[in-house]
Amino acid sequence: MADTTRVQLAAGTTSAAAVVPTPLLRLIGISVVETVGGAAVVSIQEGATTDTTKEVCALSLAANQAQTLWLSESGVLCEGGIWVNRISGTTRVTVHYRVSDKAKDSFGPPYW
Repeated sequence: MADTTRVQLAAGTTSAAAVVPTPLLRLIGISVVETVGGAAVVSIQEGATTDTTKEVCALSLAANQAQTLWLSESGVLCEGGIWVNRISGTTRVTVHYRVSDKAKDSFGPPYW
């Protein structure tokens, strides 16, 4: 099983690719912190650009709130990359991901 890696997007309002397309890429979890005292909505999507048809999860935060969503060690397959769509508000986002060693890990199927 591959190690989990994380990437942090600095506080801001701009959407961005967090992880480039990679075979067997899996989204493991996400942490979002609202940073300026207003409500915020963040959508995590599979892909190298925004595509609401490929939304994996979305988090809605109140002012000064933080949320973490852990999707399990097996994660969600996102071979098209992981895109962070900052819909509203100012947030700091941390994406936890890994690349599988093989199509089927010992703990579960390759697709969820």
